[in-house]
Amino acid sequence: MTQYFKELSDSQWAKIESFMEPQFLRDLPIEEVWGIGPHLAARLRAKAIYTAADLVAKSDYFLKKELSVINLRMAWELRGNPCLSFDEMEPPRQSISMSRSFPAPLFSEADLASTLASYTTEVATDARSSGQIAQAITVWLSTSHFGRGKKYAQSASSVFPEPTAFTPALLAEAASLLSSIYVPGYAYKKVGVMLSGLLPASCVQGDLFSTSKPHLEASLQSTLDHITARYGPDSIHVGN
Repeated sequence: MTQYFKELSDSQWAKIESFMEPQFLRDLPIEEVWGIGPHLAARLRAKAIYTAADLVAKSDYFLKKELSVINLRMAWELRGNPCLSFDEMEPPRQSISMSRSFPAPLFSEADLASTLASYTTEVATDARSSGQIAQAITVWLSTSHFGRGKKYAQSASSVFPEPTAFTPALLAEAASLLSSIYVPGYAYKKVGVMLSGLLPASCVQGDLFSTSKPHLEASLQSTLDHITARYGPDSIHVGN
């Protein structure tokens, strides 16, 4: 099995160099490679992969183990092996959502908020792993459609001043939206969240007059993602 972990041979590197200036690959940070979001970049950096050159020098066994199909093809493209036609390229997602029915009804806003926070964290991580940020967020909740109990269903949405995938910002907005639609006295069976208007994080230009600190948020989020990737999703949580 050890032969699968060997780096590329000199002849393979020669092929890469004939396709693309190798210094460019060495100067390109891994997080700036197309399709490598902050979450995946943090995981790769933990494995001593800091640049595009570090990535393409890894064995096919490593790449297949660590990357999605799209990211794997991208790595092969960087080696000079055409893999994707325009027709094959998967169109970027416009939204990410998560919603599940509860095994037993929930009644309190606190219980609903706890479940919603878990869902929001998951969709935020999903967005970052694909290098996307959201322009808007929607939250909904509902009782069961069946049975004789009182029925209720409602949703609320908001648009962010600046697109984001920063988990604390998404959690705060999700909690606020839930509070605006929660009505006590109902047996709730489902809550959900959706991030919409997704954009590539690399394509968004900051606002000169913005009061947010995107670089600080990105650094903090990258640290949180690195911790959860290493120690598990329950290793750290955003405080109330």
